[in-house]
Amino acid sequence: MTRRFAALLPLPNRKGVENRCNLSSCMSKRVHVYYKGAVQGVGFRFTAERIARGFDVAGWVKNMPDGRVELLCEGGEKVLMDFLNEIRKGPLMNYIDDAEVEWSNGTGEFKGFDIRFSR
Repeated sequence: MTRRFAALLPLPNRKGVENRCNLSSCMSKRVHVYYKGAVQGVGFRFTAERIARGFDVAGWVKNMPDGRVELLCEGGEKVLMDFLNEIRKGPLMNYIDDAEVEWSNGTGEFKGFDIRFSR
């Protein structure tokens, strides 16, 4: 499923209380994001990595040859949505023109969050 970035807002559970979970206690989801805009050469990857340290997410971020930045990470759905919203509204917001977001089930393949460098 692909959604535009603006549609990513934290949703309350049925009782109106925010879901609280971590990578080990919730059904893991995977989010794959391609950020477009002036997102390279501005510290985007390093800022995303710093923001990720504040969330229970695992995955990576890297520059793409076509000028986009790609982010792939896993965690609880609520945690991932909060993480993406922090990227969107934080210091990176002025550099993001658009984001293509795809959700799927997590695989558990990542340990930690890091920056990947293209060859």
